[in-house]
Amino acid sequence: MMIKGLKIGRFGKLKDLKIHFHGGLNVIYGENEAGKTTLQSFIKAMFYGMNSSKKNLRENERKRFLPWTGEDAEGELYFQDDHQREYFIKRRFGEKRKMDDAIVLDLISGEEASHIDASQPGLSFFGIGEEAFEKTIFIKQLHCRVERDKEDEIMKRLANLQQTGDEDTSYYKAMGVLQQVKKDLTGQRKTGKLDELKRCYDSLKEELSKVNRLHEENIEDRIKLNKLLEERRTTKAEIVALEKKRKQIRQLQRKKEYLALCSYIDRINALSEEIEEKNKQLAQGDTIADEGLILDLKSKARQWKELRQQLSELYGMLETAKVRYEGKKDVLQSFEGYEDLEEDAEARLAAVCQECQQIEEKLQAWQQQKQELAQLEAQWRDEQNSLGALQKFEEVRPSMEMEVYDKEEQLKELKHKIHGETRRENFQLKRDLLRNQMRTASAIMISALLVTVGGLIGAFVFHAYFYALSGFGLLLCSYGWIHRRKIAEGLKDVEREIAVIGDETLIMKEIEAIQKDLNEIYSRFGVEGFQEFRAGMMKYGEKRNRIEELKVRMEDRRKNINEEQIRNLERTLEQREGYVRNIYRQCRCSSLEEFRNNLRKYRSMLSEKEAAERELKDLGTRIKQMQDQIVEIEKDLGHRLDLQEIREEKVENCIEGLSKILKDKNELDKQRASLEEACKVLLKGRTLEDIRKEMEEIEEIAEMDSAEELEKEERLEEALKGKQERWIALEKQIQDIENLIQNRFAHSRGMAEIEEEMRILEERMAYYEEMAAAIDCTMEEMENSFRELQRSFGPRLNRKVGTILSRITNGKYEDLKISENYGVKIIDPVEDKVKDMDYFSNGTWDQIYFAMRMGIADLIFGQKAAVPMIMDDAFVQYDDRRLEAVLHYLYEYGKNRQVILFTCQKRELEILRKFEKIHYIDL
Repeated sequence: MMIKGLKIGRFGKLKDLKIHFHGGLNVIYGENEAGKTTLQSFIKAMFYGMNSSKKNLRENERKRFLPWTGEDAEGELYFQDDHQREYFIKRRFGEKRKMDDAIVLDLISGEEASHIDASQPGLSFFGIGEEAFEKTIFIKQLHCRVERDKEDEIMKRLANLQQTGDEDTSYYKAMGVLQQVKKDLTGQRKTGKLDELKRCYDSLKEELSKVNRLHEENIEDRIKLNKLLEERRTTKAEIVALEKKRKQIRQLQRKKEYLALCSYIDRINALSEEIEEKNKQLAQGDTIADEGLILDLKSKARQWKELRQQLSELYGMLETAKVRYEGKKDVLQSFEGYEDLEEDAEARLAAVCQECQQIEEKLQAWQQQKQELAQLEAQWRDEQNSLGALQKFEEVRPSMEMEVYDKEEQLKELKHKIHGETRRENFQLKRDLLRNQMRTASAIMISALLVTVGGLIGAFVFHAYFYALSGFGLLLCSYGWIHRRKIAEGLKDVEREIAVIGDETLIMKEIEAIQKDLNEIYSRFGVEGFQEFRAGMMKYGEKRNRIEELKVRMEDRRKNINEEQIRNLERTLEQREGYVRNIYRQCRCSSLEEFRNNLRKYRSMLSEKEAAERELKDLGTRIKQMQDQIVEIEKDLGHRLDLQEIREEKVENCIEGLSKILKDKNELDKQRASLEEACKVLLKGRTLEDIRKEMEEIEEIAEMDSAEELEKEERLEEALKGKQERWIALEKQIQDIENLIQNRFAHSRGMAEIEEEMRILEERMAYYEEMAAAIDCTMEEMENSFRELQRSFGPRLNRKVGTILSRITNGKYEDLKISENYGVKIIDPVEDKVKDMDYFSNGTWDQIYFAMRMGIADLIFGQKAAVPMIMDDAFVQYDDRRLEAVLHYLYEYGKNRQVILFTCQKRELEILRKFEKIHYIDL
């Protein structure tokens, strides 16, 4: 078996990845987070799918490896089975298992491989489930350890091999068949044959019980129907008697209504006469006073009264306004001088004051600059007088100064050469010594060459030992050549130093000539040497810079001072100050602030005086208008109420009298309208003559009944209504019960048919229950027998695992014992003691469990099914020696099987470089 290759569309962080695998050892290298574990998980997911039930993200493969973009994970895997048939597995994984999609195709025919379970192809290819796959040929990072699971598929298959040599026979298949048969009979989901029969039997029992209840209900309904029929007959007779009595009572009621109608007509006639009398009292010329007229008169009287009161208030307000106006007029007389001012006098005065202030500031600034100019001129004169002896340095030009500096520098260099004569003698002595050493090195090289040639001749003539002498000669010759080369380089350096140092006589002559030129320059400026010359130049430069700076500042001050402009500003200032003094004198104030305050008060008082004047005029107009309104209203009231003199008391009495008469008349109208409405109701569209004829007949019938029966009308109506409602309810109940009795057994079978079917089901249930009991007994015996078999295959597993452990530990550990729970004890060959695994290091642990996995896989699959081995950084806890041993074992193991090794360690790659035919893949 071999994984030929894979193609990942999207899985975890991997996308659009193609990898081809070879037979033998395949090494996939990648740094941390390169995707090695993701790639290994992809291989397992293609064979067994992905779980999604665990909450821990590290254990929930579906949540861990679905792309973060929300897309489905998908990929392809190409696999070759042990019969050399190639298959193509294509899977897609969604957020839930029901959203997954999988297909397995035969690459030769292109048809779907129906004999392979597409949801778990690994179960068909390898013959083991997912847990057994992870405990044998699929090793995760730091997961070498093997533990027992609840199914313990590995232990069962090993036991089958021990019994028959075939892991697909005996207990494993037999138990599967028995469990399937029992599942067909009865199971946890209640889908077996026996479960189905029990459900059918329970359903029949319920149906039989239902039929019995229907028979009982039918008998009860028959009894109830008979009672309702009798009650309906009695109720009908009572309704007929009550309707006859109600007819007689209604005829007597119509007679009473006729008598009341006659009484209403008499009262209506009397009320009409009273209303006519009231209309005569309310007559106002051609019209009759109504409520609108009364309300209008009351409104006019109220308005007349309010206007008279408001007129009195206006007279009081007029007197107050006159007093206020005279007061404002007297106050304005105290602001003499302000009335002749222009409207913008305040703004103009403020502008002139501000202009005066600005002119004064400019004059002060110019005066300050004049003072600064005088100070600068005094400083300039002081600096000129302080030059003294430094004045002669003014003749020094920049070229002369540079000439002095250059000559001083030449003088220093020449003096330095004079002091270097001793160094020249030292260098000459050193040159002689180096020449002697060079001759010695040449002699050593010649001697070494002679020794080398002699050694070669001796080895050729006498013995090969002389080659050692030749080697010594070559080493000595190499040393001499290197030493001579170093001496030659040192000799060249010494020759260069000697050439640099010149002749002492020529240097002294050049020094005297330069010194003479310098002395002439120094005597010209009265200094004794270069230091005094340089100090004098520096002091002169500082003084000259200070004088030039003062000249620039004085020139700047002179430019800023303009005498003509100063005189113009002084004349302008005098004019502006004269204008301000005139304003202050006219308004009797001494400052701009006082002028502004007085001007504000004057304008405010002037505004108040004008407002008071307008108020007086307005009050006069309002008083005139109100007087006109009062006269108009008095004329109207006198005409309507027929009054010669209008007084408040007489007007109110007249209006109150009219209101009382109108109220009485309205009350009579209401009474008459009410009686007319009652007559209309009693007539009911008939004439009085028709009612009179009907009353003659009613008098004859009424003689037959007593007066007491006529008083029971209300109780009679209630009783009749109750009987009618009861009769309707009885009709409905009778119809419902008859329909229920008629249709009760429409959808039910007979009791005999149901009981016969139940008897047949009881016989079949007894048969299947005996079969299930027999299967349970058989499975229990097989389980006990299998436990005995599990104890017998241990030695074979111990030998196989021990052999592998011995190879990867270089024979250090060979004997071990593996329990049913995969616990391991090691026999220490040094101490000859059995030790538990807890006494050993983590690296030894990994070696033991690696050997156990390889041994179990070898026992389960054997040589005929060369299944691939997949490992992810399984050797991170190994030292270099253990790692080399296990890699050598894997290389040999991979000659007949495919091994896929994931690693992030370069030491594995370095060890495997010496092996051939290894396929390397770099992520």
